[in-house]
Amino acid sequence: MTTPTTSTIPLWRTLVLVALVAVLDVLMSFLSIGLGLDTGMVPSDDEFSLEAARFMVEPLLAPWGAIALIWRHRFPRTVAAVTAVLGAASFSSVAFLIALFLLAKRRLNWWVAAVAALSIAAEMAFGMEAVTWGMALMMVVILAAVAGWGAYRGQRARLMESHKERAVQAEATQVAEVERSKLAERHRIAREMHDTLAHRMSLLAVQAGALQVAAPDGETAESARLMRQTAHDALDELRAVLGVLHDDGPVSGRPVGAHAGDGADTTRQAVPSS
Repeated sequence: MTTPTTSTIPLWRTLVLVALVAVLDVLMSFLSIGLGLDTGMVPSDDEFSLEAARFMVEPLLAPWGAIALIWRHRFPRTVAAVTAVLGAASFSSVAFLIALFLLAKRRLNWWVAAVAALSIAAEMAFGMEAVTWGMALMMVVILAAVAGWGAYRGQRARLMESHKERAVQAEATQVAEVERSKLAERHRIAREMHDTLAHRMSLLAVQAGALQVAAPDGETAESARLMRQTAHDALDELRAVLGVLHDDGPVSGRPVGAHAGDGADTTRQAVPSS
């Protein structure tokens, strides 16, 4: 399957995706912090400390995951790993889920599992609360669903691409078969034309040569010579025309005019000159 690159994707689509994901991640980050304030997991402004400063700064990290999606097709593994860490640090996950989906869409391998494990580890390190077994299991289910959906879409796209390539190949084979049939028909026509017309033109040249040898006067001999020369020229033109229909070179290995020449020589030997 042909993998799209940054240069093959319209710029406006990338800009729209980055802007939309950035807005969603920022909103998710502020929503997570707001819920943390209500539950007491996030310190209030009255209790300023390094921990409170961390929660104030972390929403600023949310848009960077969306910006990293610019290189999602060129460096999918790196982008997935970076967005996994940034998503956990900024309490947002839209950019990471998109990067994980695209990574699994390319190929479902151990890299997908490694990035998913990195996301869980980052959540355990930067999350608001300790990750319980239930939360870890829920994260695994969500990440597995996203990766599975990406793998399914990727396999479907590769299957469609394979069907398209087979259709193109079958069409090319059919066109080649038609061309071979046309070429065989042209060869048949060339052979039939050569066998019929060249033989008759050779007979005409032989008869003209005989008339030239046995002519009672010079005018008749000159006319016979012109007829013989015209037959030779017609043979040359016939072979040139047949060369267009027959691409294997001359239709006959015998040189042009050989029939007429042999006929004329034979006539000279058979008819004594006066």
